[in-house]
Amino acid sequence: MAEFTMQSFQNPDATYRIHPFWFWNGEMDDDQIRYQIDEMADKGLGGFFVCARQGLEVPYLSDAWFDKVRVAVEAAQRRNLNVWLYDEYPYPSGIAGGEVTLEHPEAKHYTLTHRAERVQGGEHLSVELPWARILYAKAIPVSPSGDKLWKEAVDVRSAIGNYQAEPIFQKAGLTAYNQKRFFTYRTVQKIECDRACRRVGSIDHAGKRNRGFQILRDVRRPVQP
Repeated sequence: MAEFTMQSFQNPDATYRIHPFWFWNGEMDDDQIRYQIDEMADKGLGGFFVCARQGLEVPYLSDAWFDKVRVAVEAAQRRNLNVWLYDEYPYPSGIAGGEVTLEHPEAKHYTLTHRAERVQGGEHLSVELPWARILYAKAIPVSPSGDKLWKEAVDVRSAIGNYQAEPIFQKAGLTAYNQKRFFTYRTVQKIECDRACRRVGSIDHAGKRNRGFQILRDVRRPVQP
């Protein structure tokens, strides 16, 4: 590190000057890139972070993208500015426009969610669940004293399926005799439990009828950018 002096404090090197995030969007004309770099140098900045943002018309990480980066680096070198490449497009940082998890799906961030429902044995159970990969779904008998009888659990995974939760009708002029189209949105998982509920509700334990059970469900779902 260079020795501190009042002169270096009043007129610092480029390393110690402001380095703004330079959002790249639009078509990124070469002359405009050079012009803005000259403007930053003339205003006393020390460099910039090239940051791809919404509206960018140049395919990110393509040859055309790196051609634009080369224009910026050469123009910055001429004006003694530092250039940083930011690994973000658009947000959050580190995803490289989705390239990272596309090439390395094992790097996705997952959360583990637990859901439990308590109903009386034999009741019909209908519950919407988040759209996610189900790891575990079982009905657990509960004794009159409140103890969960894990060894008598019944697998209810087959009672869960894909459900389109928001039906919408739209007039689209599809044909002369039918001007309505049917769309659905908000895909979720949904459990409809009848047979398993009856099975668990009919289990006897030590001569006493169980009064209820729990549905335990773990889900693993990726966190979206």
